Amino acid sequence: MSDYERYRRHRERAAETQKVQAREGRDIGPIPPIKKPRRRRRAIKSLLYFLTTYLDAAFPLPFSDDQKKVIAKIEHAVNTGGKFAEAMPRGSGKSTICEGATLWAALKGRRKFVVFIGAVADFGVATVDSIASEIEHNDMLLDDFPEVVFPFRALEQSNNRAKGQRCLGVLTEIRRTSGKLVFPTIPGSLSSGVVIVGTGIEGGKLRGLRHKLPDGRVIRPDMIVADDLQTDETAGSPGECAKREKAITGKILLFRVSPPRTSSARSGRRLESGRFPKSPCRRTGYLRKSSA
Repeated sequence: MSDYERYRRHRERAAETQKVQAREGRDIGPIPPIKKPRRRRRAIKSLLYFLTTYLDAAFPLPFSDDQKKVIAKIEHAVNTGGKFAEAMPRGSGKSTICEGATLWAALKGRRKFVVFIGAVADFGVATVDSIASEIEHNDMLLDDFPEVVFPFRALEQSNNRAKGQRCLGVLTEIRRTSGKLVFPTIPGSLSSGVVIVGTGIEGGKLRGLRHKLPDGRVIRPDMIVADDLQTDETAGSPGECAKREKAITGKILLFRVSPPRTSSARSGRRLESGRFPKSPCRRTGYLRKSSA
């Protein structure tokens, strides 16, 4: 055997060894067991219990009766489908409730593609990034939902580590980018491959939202959460209000959705009198109740 041939084979063996080491380094190993299955089962059944137990730091005060009614409506929409709009006062926790409900719907796997829409794209993206931060820092979620949280923790907030992440040799297909989360694909997990995307009614992409799964299937949004679609500047402009009303009726409510029946929740605060946000509720069959 020539020196060149021995050198070539040596390089091939070294390259293969590096590949194996890299693959093993990206393997997160087995998913830890659920620490409190009973608490998890209760949280999956009840959005109110999930919010007060896992996100108690965000809700230091007891929920009012009006807030509990809103939470019950969101829970119903997530579980069975439907749509409603809710107007609540500033500081009443509407955005935080919507954020928590988005996480809850994804963790329980009832909704496979959730889109969070803000007044502008930055607002929607910031909400999804906040959900990612909750997953990465909430130890109670790690205890009870390890099939989701443990793979995200293994990334150590490095998006580059998502590529090639494996669990017992199988790719998890996890993604964590600004404004988009793709939950890890774990055998037996109800939330495998769940997608959460943040965007805006202004300057965001609303048409054509879809996600291709590893098996080639394409899924589309099956839950829409629209929060505070007006800003202080646009609320005083009849033209801007009309544009947002048109976006709601012509884009958001006409999403091509995946089964099961889509759910849609919209929250906001009353900024100015006029047609928006009251008109879309009347014209599209939204159930609207002011808890001011």
